[in-house]
Amino acid sequence: MTPGSSLLKEAWNYSYNKLYFYSDKQKADDYLVSPAFNLKAGHSYKVKYKINCFRPHKAEVKFGTAATVAGLTETALAEQTFKGKTTLEATLNPAADGVYYVALHCLSEKAGV
Repeated sequence: MTPGSSLLKEAWNYSYNKLYFYSDKQKADDYLVSPAFNLKAGHSYKVKYKINCFRPHKAEVKFGTAATVAGLTETALAEQTFKGKTTLEATLNPAADGVYYVALHCLSEKAGV
């Protein structure tokens, strides 16, 4: 797991699945980054995130060749707004063979907005 620019040290917590704690002080900008995957150019890869939230949230799916914010250069799913039980589905189309990381990037507004 890699924290985004919000620097919330415990933005992500583990409880059977991943659990995200939103803030009432600042907008979310946090990443849940996968382990490395070996992907091949010319192939498509689907990823799914099953989400359940009681208030509206925003997220996008990024991927790239490094498990850092700067290394997640490709967008597999543009920003989506959702609430309740939702499945976000994204398709990865790597331009070259290599090791890639996939990330769910939370962009939600601060609580109470």
